[in-house]
Amino acid sequence: ERTKVIEMLNEVIHILKQKTGARAGIHCCGNTDWSMLLDTEADIVSLDAYGFGEYFVLYPNEITKFLNRGGVVAWGLVPTAEYRASVTLNEIRKKFRMCLDNLASKGLNTNILLRQSLITPSCGAGLMREADATMVHILTSELSADFISAGSIIEEWAQT
Repeated sequence: ERTKVIEMLNEVIHILKQKTGARAGIHCCGNTDWSMLLDTEADIVSLDAYGFGEYFVLYPNEITKFLNRGGVVAWGLVPTAEYRASVTLNEIRKKFRMCLDNLASKGLNTNILLRQSLITPSCGAGLMREADATMVHILTSELSADFISAGSIIEEWAQT
């Protein structure tokens, strides 16, 4: 039951925060009822945006509520399980742009969203070949650099 799941997750989140003072995050490697995770007291919701971003953006009201309480979205934009050597930074940027455009078209303030976002690999890289895992982290670093450099794609996207 939805309320029971949220209650159980919140119990774990409270324990983590009280005992360690840490921020708590939830990662989902697949598709889920994102409204349920966004309604928990997690500080960070992490998703495989490369594989499932188009489903996450179906919840603009819940994402807005999550952001308004200070939540952070960790966009797993660089594929791990789906990694192939031909994956390009431009391909990843296009996928992310489609997610942002979709949310903007539903009235979500992308300026706030982008300020409260992290760029990550889509999931863990522990089962990947070392060379591929290295490339995933290089792509993640390059994409992240876009977001912190002057004239970044974030600034460009925030203008639209």
